Amino acid sequence: MRVNTRNSAIDIFKCICIILMVAGHAIPFTGWFVSLFFLFHMPCFFIASGFLFKEKNLAIPGKYVKRKVKGLWYPFVFWSILYLLLHNFFAFLNFYEHTYSSGDIFRLAGRYILTAGTEQLLGGFWFLSSLLFATIVGYFYYKWIGFSTKKIVCGIAACLVIAEVLCYFNI
Repeated sequence: MRVNTRNSAIDIFKCICIILMVAGHAIPFTGWFVSLFFLFHMPCFFIASGFLFKEKNLAIPGKYVKRKVKGLWYPFVFWSILYLLLHNFFAFLNFYEHTYSSGDIFRLAGRYILTAGTEQLLGGFWFLSSLLFATIVGYFYYKWIGFSTKKIVCGIAACLVIAEVLCYFNI
């Protein structure tokens, strides 16, 4: 007989994250509140993903990273390159104001492979590259410190402080 080990607190947290994400994109916030709100509402999704991390994943780093690359990097690059190749067609249809030269296409393809940007019509894809980076960094963080709740909370707090400093200096 299988026992349900689902943690309802994580489900509630994910629900709150979804509501915050929708609010962040639907409500026209202004002023300092925007900066504060956008500083935490999407990182909450990453934290929720971290809650679902299983300690058994630490045993085989290559397998974990390969799975994340396959699930996050491949789709990001595939759709970015496809939309890049269709860019001039979209410009012909007046979705874009300008066309790309072949040099632009090669330069941008390199950027997309490195997840350093994406086509305008794929604006929300920043989430895939950010989640890829966060999960791989988080993986090695877990591997280094283990699953001590106190250390994890301290690490999250340190990341938030670093993120705030980087944002303050526009890095």
